[in-house]
Amino acid sequence: ALPGQDGMCVIYGHRNRTHLRILETVEAGDSVSATLQDGSKHTYIITQVQAFEDSADFKIPTLDGKSMALITCYPFRYSGGAPGKYLVVGQFDTEAAE
Repeated sequence: ALPGQDGMCVIYGHRNRTHLRILETVEAGDSVSATLQDGSKHTYIITQVQAFEDSADFKIPTLDGKSMALITCYPFRYSGGAPGKYLVVGQFDTEAAE
């Protein structure tokens, strides 16, 4: 699903540079927004932050409604291909909906 649509929007990105490094400081209760090309902005409230030391243990959760999963490699400060995954899950913020 695209941001704002029913279902889960899943976004994978690099942990280095500026892609998803910001996830390192995200906590439950924070918000994250996605702005689409048409200018619509969709905000999600973070409900889960989880680090997986081994990628084999990583599973994308199944959630009802409008949700978003942001996924990057873990640990953040690692040289080469990181062995784990970092998952941030958010639920659509109906109060911020445009």
